[in-house]
Amino acid sequence: MAEIIPRAKARPPWWLNAMLVISLIFLGAAIGGRIFFKISSADLTEQIEDIRQRTVDLRTAANEDLERRLSNYQTQIVKFSDLLNQRYLTSRIMNFIEETAHPGVLYKEFSINIPENRLQLEAMTQTYNVVGEQLLVFNNDPRVKRVETSNYLRDKEGWITFRAIIEFDPALVRQP
Repeated sequence: MAEIIPRAKARPPWWLNAMLVISLIFLGAAIGGRIFFKISSADLTEQIEDIRQRTVDLRTAANEDLERRLSNYQTQIVKFSDLLNQRYLTSRIMNFIEETAHPGVLYKEFSINIPENRLQLEAMTQTYNVVGEQLLVFNNDPRVKRVETSNYLRDKEGWITFRAIIEFDPALVRQP
């Protein structure tokens, strides 16, 4: 009978064993890295959410402060706008007198009463014709509502002194 001679087990070459060990190390590192990054990712996600929440809280506080300041500015602007609308431009009265003054009339004094929309002028001239022409100019001006004259006096030198009270349109001294 034939005898079976046991054969020696075939051993893989050493480099194949080394490749197996290196592959197992890489596999372990990959699995370990995956677990590490999963844990780190969860921790970082918590940190990101915490930072977002703090940012929202800060923005809310900043927005409340900003809204309060904007509201304050808005009320100041409204008050300033109201103040400007109530402002009287009395310089327009001087422009009015300049535009409507007759060259033959000399104005001695004037006073203005803004709440009553009245202008009081004391003037002098050489003739009654010039007084009449001046009154016509005032009456024909659309900014004048009414004109009253009084205190006609002739002095020793021949000058006629008179007083004119002019009731004017409030738009003359109001800001447009």
